[in-house]
Amino acid sequence: MAEVLITLGIIGIIASMTMPQLLGHYQKKVTETRLKRVYNIIAQTIERSKVEYGDPSGWWLDAIAGKGQSYRDDATELFVSQFWDPWVPKIKDKTYESMKDFGYDKVNGLKMDNTKAMIYVLNDGTVVGIWIMVYIDENGKGGNLSAIGYMVDVNGLEYPNMFGRDIFLFQLNPKTGGIIENTENLTREELIEKCAYSRKTDKFFNNYYCTILIAHDGWEIKPDYPW
Repeated sequence: MAEVLITLGIIGIIASMTMPQLLGHYQKKVTETRLKRVYNIIAQTIERSKVEYGDPSGWWLDAIAGKGQSYRDDATELFVSQFWDPWVPKIKDKTYESMKDFGYDKVNGLKMDNTKAMIYVLNDGTVVGIWIMVYIDENGKGGNLSAIGYMVDVNGLEYPNMFGRDIFLFQLNPKTGGIIENTENLTREELIEKCAYSRKTDKFFNNYYCTILIAHDGWEIKPDYPW
């Protein structure tokens, strides 16, 4: 009896929704499912690589990335060939170019730069761009490896192409092996605020907050998420 009442309650809630609300609800559910799937793929490639090569801190990417900006391409190629390609499921396409040249002229209404990434189209149409992040000084000389970045678009090149809506960022911390880390120990309310602000700034890496927020909420896009 209780199950029947719960089912009737859910049906009642759905029936009370307007068409835009129903569409938004559907889009959120699709986004949740695809985002969690990609997270699982990324996490799986890291765990399998750890079995093969040990902790990420010993993956010797720093020695290449630290030589300078021109070596970042080599480090990216090295990373995907050894720590991604062997474990990722079947893909439709793979290319090495800037996200802009791939088709992302604008994200959040702002023009993308020419930073190159190894770009994959997964079998469900999800786009994943992977690149090495290094500290570069004002003279273009390299420093230590910062992180490995992942830009995930859960609906391919389709609009809206907005961070926190269909595009999400992950980053692999080479010291800890984590890919979703709330290193600032932000509260949920602070994550909501920073996620919302991410669409108003051209500082690319602010957009990790939306991914952290959804992960914090158990891979669910809650009603108060800044959709």
